[in-house]
Amino acid sequence: MSAFRIRTGTQVASAMTSAYNVRAFTVQSDQLNPWFSPVSPSERWRQYDSQTSGGLSGLRRFIGKWNGAWMFNAITPGQVEYLRTTLFPTDGVNEAVTIVTYADGFGWVCIQCNAHWNDPVTASGSRPGSQRLEDFRIDFDEGVIVAVGVGGSHNISHNVSHNRGGIPA
Repeated sequence: MSAFRIRTGTQVASAMTSAYNVRAFTVQSDQLNPWFSPVSPSERWRQYDSQTSGGLSGLRRFIGKWNGAWMFNAITPGQVEYLRTTLFPTDGVNEAVTIVTYADGFGWVCIQCNAHWNDPVTASGSRPGSQRLEDFRIDFDEGVIVAVGVGGSHNISHNVSHNRGGIPA
């Protein structure tokens, strides 16, 4: 089974091993619970930013690249700092990354994209009395799909029971 994974830089799908699974991140000193997998709102990863009509033929032209977001729930300040220093080493705000995420209609996909850090104060809410944040969001854009795994209706793998599209189990 694939899992939510993230790695800095432009990687091939086969390099996205379980070592980059979000649930395998280092436990922080203020963390009471294990790392939870992020969620992407309704798994709605968009393949394009917009579409234009194709004239009289009725065909549509799609403009843009894959984009979406991950939301982390119930994370502590230590976990927020870990995410920033681990995933955004260049400038703390923007980074080229490779992710494995779940996209509705496609199943697990590996995408090379740009990640964008959001200010935790404005991009999340707090859990009163718990010193944890809810719905902390990292945005992704300019994505290029590298591989599609098992589990979607648009799966490009012809032999889905034996081929994961290059994404390691």
